[in-house]
Amino acid sequence: MNVKQAFARMQQCRDLATFYRQWAATEAAGLPLREALPGLKQPAVAATQTRTRDLSAALARGELELQERSDGFTALELAFINVGMTTGNLDGALNALAEMYEADYRIVIRAKRKAAYPLMLAFCACWIPTFPIAFFVGPLTWVLVGTIGTVAVFSMGGMALWRYFVRIRASPRWAQIRFFWAMATALEAGLGIDEALSLSAQVTAPSKLSACLRYVVPKGRPISELLRTAGVFDGGALTMVETGEIAGRLPGSMRQAASYLESGIL
Repeated sequence: MNVKQAFARMQQCRDLATFYRQWAATEAAGLPLREALPGLKQPAVAATQTRTRDLSAALARGELELQERSDGFTALELAFINVGMTTGNLDGALNALAEMYEADYRIVIRAKRKAAYPLMLAFCACWIPTFPIAFFVGPLTWVLVGTIGTVAVFSMGGMALWRYFVRIRASPRWAQIRFFWAMATALEAGLGIDEALSLSAQVTAPSKLSACLRYVVPKGRPISELLRTAGVFDGGALTMVETGEIAGRLPGSMRQAASYLESGIL
């Protein structure tokens, strides 16, 4: 994976956020998917083309049964869509997907900023230190060496950039942000705690938080107590969750905790 391919793959987060936000808006407006689909196909980018094609095929069959594909809907997307259709809160589930992809895109922006300086230094290192070659061997040799170095840097740099993005995405703070967004949507959709926890754990994978949640068993306990048991959540965020649980506005407090974590207040 070169740098261009890495940036293109990361850019899909923004495209998918726009796609799900538009789909949610049409659902909230009561527009049938068959009529809304032409608008969802614009702009025609790779990330959304396969998804709109799958939606068209499902509508042609007369039932919205979507299949997981490596270049199309992921298992997580299908889980949210199915929850939305089952509970009658499809626009809420789609908005949750949009919010998660928007959060991912903010990580993309951070990764780009962090990678810009090292990539520029690597590019300069391919040409400036090798400049004496132009005098002692010849200009053509210098250009050849610089070109080979540049190609190597930008070819291997893409993989390093992608790994950096994945590492940030799996960091404790961002994993908690994704968890709280997903949990709030799942609870608003009417899912039980078991199902909501399972779905939210999928959202945070791969991360330490996701691994810890596998061993959390509800057994009728309050959500705030369950999350404290995991031992990986921010104390301030858990206090907000506990307050929302007592006040009867748990989903709202979880969204607020996610916003505060992302802004750096917690």
